This record gives sequence, C-alpha cells and structure tokens, in this order.
Amino acid sequence: MSKRMPLVASLHQHYQVPGWWWFVILFFAVVGLAIGLGVPLELTNELPYVRIVDPADVIVDRRIAGLAGFFIVVCLFILFVPVVKRGDRAAQNEDHTQLPDSPSGASSSKSSAPVSPVIAGPILTMISPYSVDEAGVGTALKQFGRDWKQATITWPDSSDGLISALRNGLAAFDRMNIEVAGSKHFRDDASAALGQVGDARQTAAKVLPGMIRRLRQPFSDADVATAVVSYLVYANYEIHRNFALHTGWHGFKEIPVNVPKAWEPFRDPSMEDHLERLLGRHHEKKPVSVRLVTVAGKNLYDRGGSPGCYIYVPGDRDESVLKIRERLSRSSICRWVIPQLELYAAHSGMELPDVYDDNWRFDKVSGT
Repeated sequence: MSKRMPLVASLHQHYQVPGWWWFVILFFAVVGLAIGLGVPLELTNELPYVRIVDPADVIVDRRIAGLAGFFIVVCLFILFVPVVKRGDRAAQNEDHTQLPDSPSGASSSKSSAPVSPVIAGPILTMISPYSVDEAGVGTALKQFGRDWKQATITWPDSSDGLISALRNGLAAFDRMNIEVAGSKHFRDDASAALGQVGDARQTAAKVLPGMIRRLRQPFSDADVATAVVSYLVYANYEIHRNFALHTGWHGFKEIPVNVPKAWEPFRDPSMEDHLERLLGRHHEKKPVSVRLVTVAGKNLYDRGGSPGCYIYVPGDRDESVLKIRERLSRSSICRWVIPQLELYAAHSGMELPDVYDDNWRFDKVSGT
C-alpha cells in the first residue's frame, strides 16, 4: 500500500523546497487576501513587517471574514495534513520488494513479498555454566552447515550476575573504605577484569566460524555439535572464572553482595576440578595438563615462538602421553582438546591448520 504524506513534504521531496518556505508563502497569501478585501496596509521595518494603516476605518463584512478564515484553514489543511498519496517507486519499495518480472513482461504486485532481514550466522544460547541450548546448536548446524559467517553468543544470566556482583562489590569496597591485606591487588585486578570482559566475549564469538570450518571430514555432525557445546561451556568458564575467584577472596566476604549460586563452586582456584565438573564424564579419569605440539601434521607455535600449548585431558600424571592419546576418542577430542586449543590460539596468535583430522600429538605431561 502507498503511504500518505503532507503536500509540503511531497513538494519538498520532489522539488527540494525547504519546509520553512511554505510559511513565507502562506504569509504572503494572507496579506494578498487582506488587500483583496480592501484592508489598508503598509510595509514597516519591524515584525511582522505589515500593519493596518487605520484599524478604526476597517470595516469587514462578517461573511467575507468567515470566508477568508475558511480559506486559510483549507490552505493549512492541504499543506500540512497527510492527504497526498506517495506514488513513487522508492516509497513503495520501503514496504515491499518487487519480484522479477514474469516471462510475459508483466510484473504482479500481488507477488511482492516483505523484506526479510539477512541472518549472517546463528545465535547460540547458554542456559547455565554447565549447559547450552543444544537444540539451538543442532538447528544452527542444519541451517548454516559448516560455513558460518559469524556467530552470536547469549551468555547465561548467572554470568551477567557474576559480573554485576563484582562490579557492585568493588564499588561497595571503595565506599566502605575496606583496608585489608591484598586490597590494592584486589582493586587493580578486579577493575582490569571488568574492563576486559567485553572484548573477551567478542573474541570468543569470533572463534566459532573458524572452528566450524576446520571440523570437516572425518568429523560427523554429532562431533561438531559436541565441539560447539563444549566450546561454549569452556569459553564461558574461561572468561568469567576470574570474576568467581575475586568474589571468593576473603576481603570480599566483608561486602554484602550476593554471588549467583551457579558460580559458587568455582570460587576456589582448582581448575582441574572445575573442568572435570564442566567437561568430564563419570567414567573418565580426572584431568591432567599435557602439551599439545602437533595438529593435522602442523607443528604449533605461539606468537613468541614457544612450541605447543598445555591443555587438560582425562588421564593420570604417571601415564605416558601415548597412552593418554590412545584413550581419547574423536568425541573426546571435540569435547576436551578443540575448545581449549581454539580459545588459546585466539589469544596467543597461534596459527592453526586449515582442517582438523585424527592426528593429535602430545609430547609431555605437565610437571614431568
């Protein structure tokens, strides 16, 4: 449907006449009407630049005055009330997209369709530090396959609450002028963490398209879904765990701030226990830190030239890395190794292979 618009706006659109000009035109129209009615007028140098010479001598018939007033009202109505239809193609295209002409050359207005927003990538939703909307991950893989242009992560409410708790606690800490051992270190670290969380979240979302592209054959759709879910869980933990640690500091207990219950188990520094709770399965061993040095035949180096990166996988400290690797299934690689590697590479400048395969080589267990 075409929209209606005031005549002033229509003429401005087509002839680029400034809107205030119509007040000038209306002013001269009123002056001309007065002269036509026989009212003696003269020009002045002061606003409104026109005055009646002798108001006592002006006698205007009421019927004529009524007609003059009606004329002015009609002019105002035509100029400023939306009564003019917008017939130009640009106005119509604001509401509809024209489909290509039919083979006969005639275009059908009935076949026009509303404009749909372009969706460049999926929106992935986290429910808690432990869980993800897995149905939404499956839908994203069906809709976008393994060629994502971008991805958006909706972080769990508890993570937002944790950030708010630390921010409010830091403000209260200063307001209450609490001075205990380590208070300056707490202030500095907490302020730095709050300043970096936005960038960290954006970086985590930017990792996903590249990770998905690397997960080609031999990885199945189920493997990819496992990698995405585990990556979201791990990224949420890695980004926000320092906030939980800060709220677990003894000085923070002096502050009346509530920390989300979902994050209470993560207020101690035991990363092995945290990852076992988040990524582990009941039949798996506790995680140990091993150094990953080769992926898909590519040797890994960080920006500083150091080889490989340390990641956590299920195993024992007294086991050989070969035995630990043999125990890792493809699904375990997606659940444990890939999420940690991807996020580490994003922050360290490590160059990853274009495509992953089953070649994952570890060379040592941390501390041995």
